Amino acid sequence: MTSEKEFWIASYLASVKSHFRNADRFLVNVEIVGASVESVGFRPLDVHKQPQSEDMQTVNAFQTASREGRKVRSQIIVREGFEQRLMAKIALALGNQILGVRFLDTEHAANLRKALREADLTKRMALPIRGIQYFSSADTSAISEVLSFPGAWVLLVQTLSDQLVFAVFTPAKTMMSIVVSEEPQLVAKAMSKYSSGLVWLTIPSLHRAVGPLSLPEYLAHQTKSLLCPELERISGKWIEFSSLTPC
Repeated sequence: MTSEKEFWIASYLASVKSHFRNADRFLVNVEIVGASVESVGFRPLDVHKQPQSEDMQTVNAFQTASREGRKVRSQIIVREGFEQRLMAKIALALGNQILGVRFLDTEHAANLRKALREADLTKRMALPIRGIQYFSSADTSAISEVLSFPGAWVLLVQTLSDQLVFAVFTPAKTMMSIVVSEEPQLVAKAMSKYSSGLVWLTIPSLHRAVGPLSLPEYLAHQTKSLLCPELERISGKWIEFSSLTPC
């Protein structure tokens, strides 16, 4: 939180309160003018109700840096392949729902179960499961630019050749995907419904979801060839960043 504008400070605090609604939230080195700490969803540090000792190490570091006028640098570590086990779990669920219980007996489903349970990245990467990782070397920027929707998680299920594929397009315009099944006889049963692709959108900030939409219908909206009224109503809630207080 580097802005000195009250609007952005209030927005930041509201965002933290929303994302960490079940956590103990303490204000360490911020003073709220004209309001109590509790009124913005935080707690003041209380010597009689201290957080856990591990938390206090962080609190003390920020307080000390604040008193000495120093900046604090934090390092964020993100594990490569962090999304793979969740994608495997969703693929298993989709395969069961769309293709039926016979899917669960296939070799591919067995490999998906192994991927779901395998914590070691090297062993998980050795499994014969195709898809695109969140941190992928493949250039997916062109397709992500078209299929991503501001503020939304876009989910796509589609049959391609003899495969049933699940893809996710994030609000940050990145893509990840996984092959749900590559059994021709099973996938053939889903061709009539999923050959053109079905799309769902989830917009967390609005507590809204839209779908299913056919992929051609969604692409028509994204390319402004034929606008979808439901997506237009969501777009009407967007605020031009330039109209907000400078940050």
